[in-house]
Amino acid sequence: MLVFIALREQDLPSWAGGQPLGPVPGFAVTAAMVRAFGFDGPTDEAAEYTALNICGLAGLLRNGSRLVAVVEAEVDQTDDEFGETLTGLVDYHAVTALFAPAIADPDFSGMSLADAWDDPDVQEAITANPLGWYAPSEWNTLAP
Repeated sequence: MLVFIALREQDLPSWAGGQPLGPVPGFAVTAAMVRAFGFDGPTDEAAEYTALNICGLAGLLRNGSRLVAVVEAEVDQTDDEFGETLTGLVDYHAVTALFAPAIADPDFSGMSLADAWDDPDVQEAITANPLGWYAPSEWNTLAP
């Protein structure tokens, strides 16, 4: 399953260097998310884009940044409307892409994911600073 994992920049060097990551929470297009957002199904491109943005926002709230790794992984699914999942150990070779904003985002820590998702100030801030795509081999440009 395609899973979006929020990362801390300091996790990238050891993960890319061969140390597995996990178990780690992530976000995926689950049945519960499809129902909650009204998508056509799990392969809906808008659903994957939404899961990416949910993960980025969760990372901003938890870690202070919207650094996201996209991986192919087995997960334990929940009934969470945002598609929160839990992976097992994930090797870096499972990474298909990395996403990060061009500049640092404002601090929105202390908010719940649901409140931040619905907050117009948060949505405006992340919309003004979209996530850019990076190849897995470009991890060192995103690490501290």
